[in-house]
Amino acid sequence: IHSSVEYWLNVDPHVIMYGLLPPLLFESAFGVDFHVFVKVAAMAIIMALPGVIVATGCTAAVSMLFFSGCCNVGLWECVLLGSVLSATDPVAVVGVLNTLGAPAHLKHMIEGESLLNDGSAVVIFLIAQQMMDMNNQLTGGEMLSTFLRLAGGGVLWGLVAGYVAFCWCRISKHGCVIDIAVLVLCIYMVFYIGEHGFHVSGVLAAVTFGIMFSRLSPHC
Repeated sequence: IHSSVEYWLNVDPHVIMYGLLPPLLFESAFGVDFHVFVKVAAMAIIMALPGVIVATGCTAAVSMLFFSGCCNVGLWECVLLGSVLSATDPVAVVGVLNTLGAPAHLKHMIEGESLLNDGSAVVIFLIAQQMMDMNNQLTGGEMLSTFLRLAGGGVLWGLVAGYVAFCWCRISKHGCVIDIAVLVLCIYMVFYIGEHGFHVSGVLAAVTFGIMFSRLSPHC
């Protein structure tokens, strides 16, 4: 067990993020019923944006109180911790709702919030990281513009990539195997190009790509 723990501690976390996260995000987003999601999107966005910001702030405040007496930890380090802990995973909750036969809109609201709050938490994490790197040199307006660029740009890039992939699949005559292979490639490309090409949120881009493909795939 000790050797296994040491091995995983030495693995670059970006390998796990770029290798596992994009297909997981796409699978969850693609499984969402688009028409039901549209009806609950407003509530999901409220919980995923203001809700995550409030949760991050509360966690950061408690962390400041906890660490203030024992070590030298600043505000933005606590915000980083809060952003990591504020993104929830609703797998167990959705499983219980399915067992109880809960309404579909309730399940989709929770699933939609969980998809969007990942992107919100990553955006807050990146902003806090920039504040640490630049020694609090970002103004409030610059933080807001960074948030809008990361979040809005990720959604826009996901929409464009989803439409392009849909058009390709619609005109493709290469068979299902090639289409699936191209789709898997597109999932990774959307995430990677969003993060390193356009410098937007790859998480929100992958989620938007999956939701849009879920909406358009029946017309392929």
